[in-house]
Amino acid sequence: MSKSDHKDDPARNAYHRLRLVTPQLFAQYLAEKGVNKVCLACGHDQLSTPETMSLDSSRSPFKDKKPSELTEEESRQYVDATAVHFVTPSLIDESKAPLVSNHQYRLICQNCGFISYFRAANVVYWVEDRIHDQGDQP
Repeated sequence: MSKSDHKDDPARNAYHRLRLVTPQLFAQYLAEKGVNKVCLACGHDQLSTPETMSLDSSRSPFKDKKPSELTEEESRQYVDATAVHFVTPSLIDESKAPLVSNHQYRLICQNCGFISYFRAANVVYWVEDRIHDQGDQP
């Protein structure tokens, strides 16, 4: 499969778009939309969202070395440089295509465990608009 084939793969494209939503951007989105900062069930103010970390090798500071060839110190630098943190999306309906519109993000109360769900498409569109707007600035 060539690189151009990956661009046309809807599932891969959705995954790339979902990875744009960092925990910080998700928090900004919720604040901008006026989402209550306390649990809807118990009123507790300690909320969290599941987060995923992956490594993006295209960001490596060691272009001429494989990760297995790095020293311990270089390995730490590699992880620091390539780590990508994003809010963990979950499928809404596993019987349907894994498009952005079929994903959601969760906000979990650390006290009672109540879970609030947010449609990922709304968040992704908001993040993409911010990225686009920043690209238009000189």
